[in-house]
Amino acid sequence: MAVKVLTRAAEILPNVEFKHDPLDQALRTAAQDLGVKAGQMFQPIRVAVCGRKNAPPLFETLEVLGKEKTLQRVGQALLKIS
Repeated sequence: MAVKVLTRAAEILPNVEFKHDPLDQALRTAAQDLGVKAGQMFQPIRVAVCGRKNAPPLFETLEVLGKEKTLQRVGQALLKIS
């Protein structure tokens, strides 16, 4: 499931404004589209960008890291688990 989630995140995140509310809305919508719960969508992304399961709040973390670094880390995680 992590591959599916990270692949979808890599598809949608380039087109999202990196602020809390737009990130929240886009990732929750993606979770619904994939038929998974929000937590199941968020956890693989959290691990990809932070390297751990327990980390600061996801949307704030993404906002601070920025689009370029977030997409880089998601891409690296996909390479490792694919």
